[in-house]
Amino acid sequence: MLEFLHQNRIFHGDLVEDNTVIGVLYSEVTFLIKGLRDPKSTQYALIDFGQSVKYSLDIPLEEVTESRPYNFGYHGLPLPPFPYNPFSLEVAVFGVILRRWSRVRVSQIKNFSDFILSLLSHPAY
Repeated sequence: MLEFLHQNRIFHGDLVEDNTVIGVLYSEVTFLIKGLRDPKSTQYALIDFGQSVKYSLDIPLEEVTESRPYNFGYHGLPLPPFPYNPFSLEVAVFGVILRRWSRVRVSQIKNFSDFILSLLSHPAY
C-alpha cells in the first residue's frame, strides 16, 4: 500500500500504527472467527490523509523534497538535513513501525532484521 501511494506521488505524512487498519467486518464474538488475518483474504489500509501531499507524477521520487515540519522525534528518527525526501522518510518510518511490531520475533526470522535496518537507513533520508 505504501508502494502504491509512492508510485502515485502521494506522501501520507502521518504514517503511524493508529492510521493502519484491517478491512474486516466481524461481530462482538471475535474469538470464534477464524482466519481474520489470512493473507489470502485480509486487506490492509491506511486512513487519515489529513497531512498528505500529492506531488506531480512528472517528478522522479528521488528528486522530491519537503521542508515542512514533521514529527521526527515521535517516530524515533533523527532530524534529517532539510529539505528532506518525504518518500524516503516514510520508508524509514515504516521500518520503525515494523521494528516496534516485531521486536520479539526479529531474531527468529532469517534476514528480517537486515530488512528492517535497510528501511531505517533508506539512502535518500
